[in-house]
Amino acid sequence: MYTSIIIWFFITALFLVLEFSNYNFYFLAISVDSFACGILGLLFPQIGLKFQLIFFLALGVIAISMLYKKTEKMRYYNEEVRKSDGIHSRLNGQIVIAEEDILPYSIGKGNLDLKIWSIRSKEAIKIGETVEITGYDSGVLWVKKIKNISEYTFLSSNGSKKI
Repeated sequence: MYTSIIIWFFITALFLVLEFSNYNFYFLAISVDSFACGILGLLFPQIGLKFQLIFFLALGVIAISMLYKKTEKMRYYNEEVRKSDGIHSRLNGQIVIAEEDILPYSIGKGNLDLKIWSIRSKEAIKIGETVEITGYDSGVLWVKKIKNISEYTFLSSNGSKKI
């Protein structure tokens, strides 16, 4: 009887821990959803596990669909925020070569000065494509496609500009 309630509260705690490590609000929605199922089971012990699962899934779909549009600006970090931020400002404008195909807003790999970095863009990027760094967030470089590579100048290792 109380086993399902304990499981729901355990799921709540698990998703709260995930939320605090991720901050994307989806785990928070799922934890509130599982908490509601635990309370439902506590207040109405005659309700079976099947109904609780259906309630959990329905409430989860509703909560995540409502959060999706509301959190769009939070999900995709505004890369302009860190443009003037110390070492990150030195990365801005540098050129990266995509090491893999990357879908919009997903994280992929890029080569910067013979080091592999995690990169993210608002647009799709193909493997081998040249992109420019526009910002930095939590170890991920924000990049944008370069329309005309000949317009860019590059710094050599001694600091002199070269094309």
